[in-house]
Amino acid sequence: FDLPKAEILPDLNALLAELDKISVPPLKIVLSGSGKVAHGAREILDHLKIRKVEVDDFLQKDFDVPVYRHIDVMEYNKRRDGGEGTNREFYNHPEKYESDFLRFAHTADFFIAGHFYGQGAPVFFTAKDAKHPDFRIKYIADISCDINGPLASTIRPSTIAEPFYGYDAAEEREVDYREEKAILVMAVD
Repeated sequence: FDLPKAEILPDLNALLAELDKISVPPLKIVLSGSGKVAHGAREILDHLKIRKVEVDDFLQKDFDVPVYRHIDVMEYNKRRDGGEGTNREFYNHPEKYESDFLRFAHTADFFIAGHFYGQGAPVFFTAKDAKHPDFRIKYIADISCDINGPLASTIRPSTIAEPFYGYDAAEEREVDYREEKAILVMAVD
């Protein structure tokens, strides 16, 4: 796409008008978070007419149109003991939980990280996870931008002037985002 930077547009209506000019390819997008940031991202996905799908469909089906799943904390974490978890318990005792995000990483093309990451919470994916042959995510918009935190690919913040960098999962290092093996990362602090 050839889109202007949002900072040069006068308002939201101008931004939406620019988005109306594009067609999103059939990507599977997973969005995390429940705050204003995630809801703003979801508003844009909805404006683009990207279809929201249920978890099972997202994980098990292929689509010929772009789709997204907005995941809740209990969809990407699970209790270590296999018991039933709750959001409240997770927030108060994150040490009782482990990540269940890889099931999304094995089927999603694009991850929009809009979650709050609290101290002691499980990471979404490690450097080792990103090396797995089934790790499918190729694009990450890490709005949370926790360096060396829940996403192994967020190794530094990007900037508005240079919003993208690449992450080579095999070598665990930054590369040009245009390299074929790179995971494209946008992590503007």
